[in-house]
Amino acid sequence: MLGNWSLSGQIVAGDDATGGLIIVNPGSITAADIILGNQPGGLGTLTVNGTLQAGDEIDVGQSGTGSLSVGAGGNVTAGQVILGDQPDG
Repeated sequence: MLGNWSLSGQIVAGDDATGGLIIVNPGSITAADIILGNQPGGLGTLTVNGTLQAGDEIDVGQSGTGSLSVGAGGNVTAGQVILGDQPDG
């Protein structure tokens, strides 16, 4: 993704299927929450080479499988980062 997204809600990649995003520098995403791998069976990936800002939290593998990669030039800001939130995550 090249450009800028600003959302007041959340971004979910891999709710109960497979989903992913790539942020290319100088692109940016700002959202309240970012969830990667929300439900069992969900696979969410996010590669950050630009800017990612979560007002509250980034949840990697909430109940599914999540992957967050930060590359060269990538910048991630969040109130908290949760890895493997639920027993299935």
